[in-house]
Amino acid sequence: MKAALYPARRKRLEKLLNDILHGKQKLSAQNNPHFIEAICAQPDAAACISNIISSPAGLASLQESMRFDLSTKFFNGSATNVLAYLQAPNLSDIGGGSLLNQVILKIVDPPIFWAQFILAFRTGQLQDGAQRCFAWLLFHLISTSSELSNPYLDVARDSTIVDQILVSPNPYISALGQKITHFLELRTASTTTTFHGDLAPGGRHDNDFDDFRAIAILPTADEISCTRAPFLRSSAELEDPETIDTRLSIYLDGLFRLLREDMMYEMKEELLAHSKKKGRRGLTIDGLTLLSIHCGPDGKRCKWGITLECAKDLSLFVDGELVAFPVINRDEDLLAKNPPILVLQLEGDVSTSNVLVGLKKAKSVKLIQINTAVFAFEPVLKALQEMRGMPLAPELLYWTPDEILRNPTSSPTHIINALTSDPRCDLRPLLGTPKSIILDASQAASLLSALSQKVSLIQGPPGTGKSFIGALLAKALVDYTDQTILVVCYTNHALDQFLEDLVAIGISETSMVRLGKANAKTEAMSLFNQSVQSRRSRADWTEIDALKARAEGLCSNLRVVFEQYRTSLSNSALLDYLEFEDSSFHDAFLVPSDEDMTTVGRGGRAIEKDYLLHQWGQGRDAGVFKQHTSVLEAADIWTLPTATRKSKIEGWKKAITAEQVEQFVTIAREYNETQTALARKFAANTIAVLQSKRIIGCTTTAAAKYTDSIQAASPGVLLVEEAGEILESHVLTALGEATDQLILIGDHQQLRPKVNNYSLTVEKGDGYELNSYLNSILDHVVFVLLESCSRDRTAAERKISPGYLAEAST
Repeated sequence: MKAALYPARRKRLEKLLNDILHGKQKLSAQNNPHFIEAICAQPDAAACISNIISSPAGLASLQESMRFDLSTKFFNGSATNVLAYLQAPNLSDIGGGSLLNQVILKIVDPPIFWAQFILAFRTGQLQDGAQRCFAWLLFHLISTSSELSNPYLDVARDSTIVDQILVSPNPYISALGQKITHFLELRTASTTTTFHGDLAPGGRHDNDFDDFRAIAILPTADEISCTRAPFLRSSAELEDPETIDTRLSIYLDGLFRLLREDMMYEMKEELLAHSKKKGRRGLTIDGLTLLSIHCGPDGKRCKWGITLECAKDLSLFVDGELVAFPVINRDEDLLAKNPPILVLQLEGDVSTSNVLVGLKKAKSVKLIQINTAVFAFEPVLKALQEMRGMPLAPELLYWTPDEILRNPTSSPTHIINALTSDPRCDLRPLLGTPKSIILDASQAASLLSALSQKVSLIQGPPGTGKSFIGALLAKALVDYTDQTILVVCYTNHALDQFLEDLVAIGISETSMVRLGKANAKTEAMSLFNQSVQSRRSRADWTEIDALKARAEGLCSNLRVVFEQYRTSLSNSALLDYLEFEDSSFHDAFLVPSDEDMTTVGRGGRAIEKDYLLHQWGQGRDAGVFKQHTSVLEAADIWTLPTATRKSKIEGWKKAITAEQVEQFVTIAREYNETQTALARKFAANTIAVLQSKRIIGCTTTAAAKYTDSIQAASPGVLLVEEAGEILESHVLTALGEATDQLILIGDHQQLRPKVNNYSLTVEKGDGYELNSYLNSILDHVVFVLLESCSRDRTAAERKISPGYLAEAST
């Protein structure tokens, strides 16, 4: 038994911990081992880490504790204990992992501890426990948000490190090595596929990159005007044996580019209609004037935007040229002003830069409303870019007919055994349904396959009971497993109908929640009608307060930089620029000084600092200083013709504006990221509701929109109803890290998913197949086809009547 477990020692350790966290005692090399022991002795890791974050000296002390001793003994001892403690399962679930990320980033940044920990691993100094912690820490660092993970990707790509992890005799460590390798494949910017000329990704315009994650969702002006065909992948690439090592990255890359091209097609069509002044065109607002930036009122900040005043009582055109696709923030108070003020929110560094540079010199600004349903594309496209892994990849991308499909981790064996023994058995006593249920052969087979396989596909024409089988599956999983089920449909109508079927078959409304707009019968299940409340901890409020303070600071900085950008550039600003960027011109324009005398010009006024630059810019000589040594030494500058001088000044001003815009874009990005982090913190109530339910129902768009909250509930089963109408990308983004089972229900003979661009369809035959019926999945899954038809029985109560599914030929 560890000494720390004795009450007296525990009490002393807790006192030391509290004293250090609240600044009553200073952390030192002497008491550091006890400080770490005190942390690891806390029984509730979440409460302990929350206390560290919310305490005045908490994070700073933890950071310092990992730097006092960088010896091998420390790495194999105290450091391993801390990192093992941080692997408590509940820590990664809190706030989408934000609590854990704060602590880990404090430990590794700056990389005083991390650099030495890497060296110790590389040189074989770490014991098994420390190696396990190193592998876990490396995987966590690369799989956090993409921007935070970038500094650690090079370590993960180092073969001398990853190979050591992969060949470890410890199965946990080697499994982490597989996860790291798998994740790196997802982050691969380019693949081993060889392309030539225009066929290669990247380089067509300012938003075309090898890595699809670098592509801004909304197009840039340069992209819209580009005449070269976009880079798109055909579905055949997935079947090429030479691409098997990079198949996963090719798959995600291909889905993203095809879906985004479909969105782009609709946007281009609307712009074309406007330019030719024919067909349906969006609202046009001309004569706009740039006012300022908008971050929302005090205490209720929102993502930043620029404000434009209307001349009279949405792609953005400046001087007749398209510069960006902003989104209107409907601030009704500003819209009600006379004249109205519009708030435009800009996404992406390139588009923001283009707008600011264009507005700086603009003579006219015009806004055209584009009616493309970007809201239906954007969440899914972002989710594809942010995917850290692909659950069920062995089944969905690599499965071959000679392999046996894996079983789910948790399955209702009682039901499986009963149906295996007698497919015609009455399910009423097993599932507690209101009435008897007897299945025919194909329905029993479909139910069995869905319950016993990690991936299953149930197909059949209308009236064969597909939705009913789906309801039975949900009932069996709710009654006999502890899995949370995510139910996804394409339309709100289909979702409401399926949730009604679940209630009719005996699943309680209180165990289900519906995201999005509900109908009268499913209103009680609506997210907004749930009473579960999440109590925020002290650490939560500390983090929220810190994020709010950071947002306020960034908002102030944003306003300052924006005003600098809007103000006409002075000669003083030019001199400051030249001091660092062109010292020869800067030295030539320095006004000679004499400590004992003041030089005066006409009218007896003292010479200003920018006197020489002003003279030069006006095409004049150096005036009162034309015989000064510094001027004579810069004769090559002072003899430049006026046109050259004006061109130089214009170039400097452009460069300064570019610097200002770059600074603004950086601060704006950080501000929006802070707003996103705040929104995630305030989503705690939503997460609490989802975690309290067994079934979460939503449309495909809502599944992408609420990704973080849904995944915090860790749904183990994804059940997709009306899968025949859903694009493959929508199914993929509904998968989460905890997804252990995928059940697809649909009719492959009904209409394919809706696609705007005909050239991307199966019917066109160019190989892109955006509207294929789950093309990749179908190629890798054994499915069951329902054969019986009982179209006349549609109500859920009739579906579960005796003999409802008696075998009948279609």
